[in-house]
Amino acid sequence: MFLDMVLNWLKSLLGVQPPDSDLALRLGTPNYMAPEQWEPEVRGPITCETDAWGFGCSIIEMLTGVQPWFGKSVQDIYRSVVINQEKPQLPGGLPAAIENVLNGCFEYDLRNRPLIVDICKHLKAQECCL
Repeated sequence: MFLDMVLNWLKSLLGVQPPDSDLALRLGTPNYMAPEQWEPEVRGPITCETDAWGFGCSIIEMLTGVQPWFGKSVQDIYRSVVINQEKPQLPGGLPAAIENVLNGCFEYDLRNRPLIVDICKHLKAQECCL
């Protein structure tokens, strides 16, 4: 629904229509895109669990100051994430609770990823250990 509003706004602002409506499903910043965002027809629909991958990438950037996959081309990121099923590199020395959350965010199968609300609950429960 939000995506439709944004696309309609862009269409009215720029006077252009995206050439393929399926393209709209793949929009995203490659450094933060989950496997299913690259190929939703193959890897599964874009769901709330998709957000966990991007959230994990954002946390890595906040911890390191560098985007995941920094310096790689879009094709290289695609190959790493989709073909090789690689996960972004986690920084060393993380508390176990944070490392576990991030590992969950980067589960290749979206059905195994946590929802953001579950991540928040888990981190809240771990406050004494962080």
